[in-house]
Amino acid sequence: MTENDKELRWTVILDWLNIVSKLNLSNINQISEIKKLKALRRITKIYGSEKLITLEPENLEEIVVKELKELMKKELALLARKEKERIENLQSKVMPFRGGGVFKLDPKDLKQFNGDPEKLLKHLYKKFREKEEDKDEDKKEYKEDNDFYFI
Repeated sequence: MTENDKELRWTVILDWLNIVSKLNLSNINQISEIKKLKALRRITKIYGSEKLITLEPENLEEIVVKELKELMKKELALLARKEKERIENLQSKVMPFRGGGVFKLDPKDLKQFNGDPEKLLKHLYKKFREKEEDKDEDKKEYKEDNDFYFI
């Protein structure tokens, strides 16, 4: 056993799946091996190998997560920004269903799209907008006064 292996023997206790999920990552490959080793060596240097072996796995995972967050600030910020952009793009492409999303669809109308999702979305958006316009017209109740003239 090399000296490096003896220093990092406490890492066998770690559950990397929990660490990855606490960092909001999708898989372990998003953490580079260099950053993993750097974080583990820093933790070993700060706490000592003997003390780390005695800690509970949950506590060790929290320590590793904190260290990896510090080392991966740029990557985590970039991932968060990409996720936010993806959500914004999705919200802009999908029509909003404010007052529920139930309206009448005629299956005969769907045949004309030939599987084109863009045309289908446009059609559904028009249907939804018609329903909203009907609601707006119901709110406007004007009483006409035919008894007088206003100048």
